Amino acid sequence: MKSIFKQSVWLMGAQTMARVIGFFYTIYLAKILGVESFGLFSVALAYFSFISTVAEFGFNRFITREVALDKSKIALLLCNISIYRLTITAAIIGTLSLVLYIFDQDKIRVHLTLLAILATLPLAAAQTIDAIFVALRKLQFSAVGLIAQSLAVATLGVTLVNSNFGPAGAVTALIFGQVLYLLTLFFILARQKVKLLSEIKLSIFKEITIGALPYGILGILGLIYFRVDTLLLAYLRGNFDTGIYSAAYRFLEAAILVPTTLSIVLFPIFVNEGKTNKAITVYVKVLAIVFG
Repeated sequence: MKSIFKQSVWLMGAQTMARVIGFFYTIYLAKILGVESFGLFSVALAYFSFISTVAEFGFNRFITREVALDKSKIALLLCNISIYRLTITAAIIGTLSLVLYIFDQDKIRVHLTLLAILATLPLAAAQTIDAIFVALRKLQFSAVGLIAQSLAVATLGVTLVNSNFGPAGAVTALIFGQVLYLLTLFFILARQKVKLLSEIKLSIFKEITIGALPYGILGILGLIYFRVDTLLLAYLRGNFDTGIYSAAYRFLEAAILVPTTLSIVLFPIFVNEGKTNKAITVYVKVLAIVFG
């Protein structure tokens, strides 16, 4: 329980700090950009979340599960899943770009969206590394990466928006933040003295797909529940109403911080202890602590 509490504190502290930074950054953008421009940014951000979740498709949970069971698979899974995810992400970006250019008449919104979804490429690679840290129960490294990402996005975003780059500046900051997130996690992983390079095995892609599929379906269902409303609002009511709705939505995102953190911390533990009564005991103790 001490280990669970320690890991939870690391991740929850980082996520709380990231949410606080994101909350005030959102308020700043809404105030400086104006409702309509903030609405444009919110649509681009919603597409970014949509693409990153679809392209993730359960790979994070899969790699966490496999590494938690067998740490010797780190290099094999890191290389093959990274290539697989980047290929899928690039294909989705290409398809969405074509669809938006054909069907969306608001070309400013299209350009901002396409710029924003480029950030899903470094994010895909970063999330793969982060899943390894979760499996190794070294969430302090995940926390460092998350804080670096949040600070970078907010700092550069404020600078660019103040320099009259508008929503394009905020989107550029988003891309920079994901690149820094990737570089930070990769640098930390490289210093852990684990093997990072492995041969590419096409045969393992089938195993990855089947193993990640259940988690991917759950992730997409969650995405539809939490994000599709922003996209629908943008096309049905316009950028102005979307801007108002997106600013208020931040409060809901803050409310799910604790359960999200606990699910991440407990997952590798349940993987290792899933066939014993210890997993149930840990779960009951965690619930008792959380709910008093």
